[in-house]
Amino acid sequence: MTLAWIVLATAIGGVLSVVVAAALTLAVLTKIVHHLVSLSAGVLLATALLDILPEAFSAKAPPQALFATLLGGLLFFFLLEKAELYRHTHHHEGDEHHHHHGFDRQQGRGGWSVILGDSIHNFCDGIIIAAAFLADTRLGVVTSIAIIAHEIPQEVGDYIVLLNAGFSRGRALLFNALSGLAAVVGGVIGYFVVGPWQEFFPYLLVIASSSFVYVAVADLIPQLQHRLTLKETAAQLFWLACGLAIVVVAIGQLR
Repeated sequence: MTLAWIVLATAIGGVLSVVVAAALTLAVLTKIVHHLVSLSAGVLLATALLDILPEAFSAKAPPQALFATLLGGLLFFFLLEKAELYRHTHHHEGDEHHHHHGFDRQQGRGGWSVILGDSIHNFCDGIIIAAAFLADTRLGVVTSIAIIAHEIPQEVGDYIVLLNAGFSRGRALLFNALSGLAAVVGGVIGYFVVGPWQEFFPYLLVIASSSFVYVAVADLIPQLQHRLTLKETAAQLFWLACGLAIVVVAIGQLR
């Protein structure tokens, strides 16, 4: 039953993001991606700080060791991003970021790198989901919600980059879907590999939370830090609050 939950949760993330990208035009995606970024930042922070970390620290593991793991996780994801394998590309021309002309075309030449990096990221997400479900079904559901909420703006951003790389709409959607299947592979492998090592679950949960915190603070929130009108700032705060509320409600309903 736990394996079924893991496969279902990992599959939904990849499929849902592709469905969103397929259902909407490029112009609409460009307009809503900023709201999705705000929403996912709120979901990731709330999941990490209000659910996963408290769950990890409720175990018998030494707090100093868990904090050391948290620090190590943040540094690890920093180094991965430095290697440009964990880079979540949401930027594109016309997104109010001040890129030079031709930015997308240069990004486009790295379309295959985006697919590779996204596949690695999805594989890691699958392992995180597996560890969460193995620890507790409720925690697995909340963790999956956080990952799915982040997958949608990430995959939409990657989809836009692939289009600018010269991929047709169909090919871009196909490769996004195939990349999403890496999460299923990661989840299944995680179920069989992580399962026997239950004493390490608190540390795996802390690593998962470090991933969420790093992505939110180092990748998503900086995209929101631009001089905006009062209306645009209010919209950011609204969607950020919606992300927090989704997690709080989910935690309350699943307890």
